[in-house]
Amino acid sequence: MAEQTGGSEMEREVRGRIAGEGRKITIIAGRFNRLVAAELVEGARECLLHHGVAAQAIDVVWTPGSLELPLAAQALLTRGGQDAIVAVGCVIKGETSHDEVVVREACSGLLRLSLEHGVPITLGIVHAPSVEAALERAGVKMAGRGWEAAQAALEILDLLGQIGEKRVGRGAAAAAKGRRK
Repeated sequence: MAEQTGGSEMEREVRGRIAGEGRKITIIAGRFNRLVAAELVEGARECLLHHGVAAQAIDVVWTPGSLELPLAAQALLTRGGQDAIVAVGCVIKGETSHDEVVVREACSGLLRLSLEHGVPITLGIVHAPSVEAALERAGVKMAGRGWEAAQAALEILDLLGQIGEKRVGRGAAAAAKGRRK
């Protein structure tokens, strides 16, 4: 983005703030590998509370696993009412390529929904070779992927507001429905 100032062009840098006051956030979590998923949810919740999201403005929805996250997100987006969705889950590497398919399809489904509905969906899906590695990434010892995904949700919400995106958050589902008719 550029601004004209006195005949010379100056760059303007725009960054989102990480602020949750007045925000409504839904965390969706795949419960497969529940020990890791619980750490991811807790990290996301702690981040949201730390940055000013009210406890009553945070919902947690559990799905059977990470592959079901896009379907739950779609239902939530159709219903509306959230500013952003934080998607968390854990997929452990197995003996086949099934884990890669689950992660790829979950992530692509969530991205597609975010773009279609104009509501940020951030990813905190851990794909790891072992439960131990997954727990480390989930943040047992320090802030992990759940915290990072929640922080990204707050930051992108603010950034979109600054650059003038009109369909961010709770009204986006209604706007998307109107476009489809």
